[in-house]
Amino acid sequence: MSTLSPLFLRDEELERSLDLLRRAALDLERAAMRAAEDPRLDRLDRAILQFVHAAPGITPSELDRLLAVGKQTLSRHIKALRAHGLVAALSDPEDRRTRPLALTAAGEALADRMLAAQKRRLRAAFQRVGPAAVEGFSRVVSELANPDVRRERGLASLVPES
Repeated sequence: MSTLSPLFLRDEELERSLDLLRRAALDLERAAMRAAEDPRLDRLDRAILQFVHAAPGITPSELDRLLAVGKQTLSRHIKALRAHGLVAALSDPEDRRTRPLALTAAGEALADRMLAAQKRRLRAAFQRVGPAAVEGFSRVVSELANPDVRRERGLASLVPES
C-alpha cells in the first residue's frame, strides 16, 4: 500500500479525490438503478425511497431540507411514488398539517433491493482495502456528511451516532 504524500492537501490531490468521490457515487447510484429495474424511477425518486427507508416517518419538509430540490419538485415526485404504490403519506395525530412518509410493502421491497446492491459494491471494496482503510474512509465521509448542518436543520434523527 502506498503512503500518502505530505502534500495531500494540494489542489491536484483534492481534485483527484473529488473525481473519485463523484465516480464512486455514480457507481453506487447505478447499482441502485439496476436493482430497481423500474424505468419510471429517476435519481430523485430513488433518493426519496432511500431516505424514507432509512428514516420512516420523515416529512416532506425534512426531505426538502435534505435534498434541496424545491418543494414543488419534491411534491411532484412524492405524488408519483404514491401513485406507483411505493410511498404512503400517513397522518400525524398531533399535527394534522404534517404528512409523515412511509414505504409501502412494495416500496420496502424495492428499497431493500437497491440497498442490497449498494451494500454488495461497498462490501467488496471494503474487503479489498481492509479495516484500516475502511476506518479512514468512514472518518472522512463522516466529516463530509456534516452532521452539524443536519442538527441545525432539525434533522438530528438522520445524524449517525459516533
